[in-house]
Amino acid sequence: MKISFTPVQHAIDLVEKIAADASNPNHDAAVAVMKELSEAKAPAVLTSAVDTNDDLEIDDHAFMSISDEGAWVQAWAWVPRDRVPELYPDVVEEESPAP
Repeated sequence: MKISFTPVQHAIDLVEKIAADASNPNHDAAVAVMKELSEAKAPAVLTSAVDTNDDLEIDDHAFMSISDEGAWVQAWAWVPRDRVPELYPDVVEEESPAP
């Protein structure tokens, strides 16, 4: 299951709106940010080169950081809730029945 990071997408949508409005005083800055975002997105050939599995997924529009030796690609790593119970204080874990 792929999930987008909604607050970031909302910020990108807002910058896109500003970039589309030449009368906005922040237009030039928004256009520059959109150009940087576009250049930071990993191409499909790079995202498909990542070995994914049930615990590691890559979004269609992942960001990258490229170097002479290779590239880092933004990924989602699965962490089961039993590894971070402090994030799930209202979840009561089922107890094993007594023998």
